[in-house]
Amino acid sequence: MIPNNYSRKESYMRVLCLFLCLFIFVNLPQAKAANISDTLQGLWAIPDCKTPEQFIYHSARHVLYITPKDAQIKKVRYNPTSKGYFALTVEGQEFPMNLHNDGILEIGILDKGIALDINQEWDDLPIDARREYTRCDQHPPSPHNIAPSSLEILDTLHEHCYKDTQDTQDTQICQAKLFKVIDKNNDNMLEEDELDLAHLQSLYIHSLIRTTAPINNQRIRDLLGTEVASAQMYTQKLLKGKHGVTLKDLQDYPWGYMSTIHGQNLRVIHQDLLGFFPALKQ
Repeated sequence: MIPNNYSRKESYMRVLCLFLCLFIFVNLPQAKAANISDTLQGLWAIPDCKTPEQFIYHSARHVLYITPKDAQIKKVRYNPTSKGYFALTVEGQEFPMNLHNDGILEIGILDKGIALDINQEWDDLPIDARREYTRCDQHPPSPHNIAPSSLEILDTLHEHCYKDTQDTQDTQICQAKLFKVIDKNNDNMLEEDELDLAHLQSLYIHSLIRTTAPINNQRIRDLLGTEVASAQMYTQKLLKGKHGVTLKDLQDYPWGYMSTIHGQNLRVIHQDLLGFFPALKQ
């Protein structure tokens, strides 16, 4: 729950994270990760998009694995090589990845115990197994249809808002970038539908990143369904009859007024968020 004695002049990052219930980060990398190329971002399926055994969704900094039963998110680091393929590091494991001329995305799994040598040609790599993905034009299946916009927010927070000893982020840049990515219609104001969506995005991302194990799709679906009413009530109290809220509105808002209208899951996210981000209390 949000304490009633919060300062009205608290940082916008703290405020926006609190009212949008934005995201627990666990095991964050200690240095900036390179973004996945735009040509590789999006939805892919194995073996094809009509009868998928598995979908993968690549955002700029994360990969989401989706099966008919469950889903799992992982952080990724991407680098091109001089040999025309890519080196993809997924939470410490490195894989060669190649986008072929026919549009097939191939990910190689190296022989056990062998590290990737990016000076080798693709055909010379000691690949033990291969996964071939086809690009899909549709949205990810429910409840992951909000994954693209949700992971865009998560990527933004990783890139511009996370503070560590090696790369102290500028608070004003963080504020601007986070506001912009949530402001879908680019009118410098967050309206009701944008706020409602941000609540659901936060719940969705939280359900994925709070555990390293895959999470059941139906569990995510049920969570989002039970929190819709709380999210909408929170939005209405925030707007107080106005069409939308601006950056200045958020900076000046009396946040103690909002402390009693969260659903249980939203309160948990707030508590965890402050625990993982002590800087938000400043």
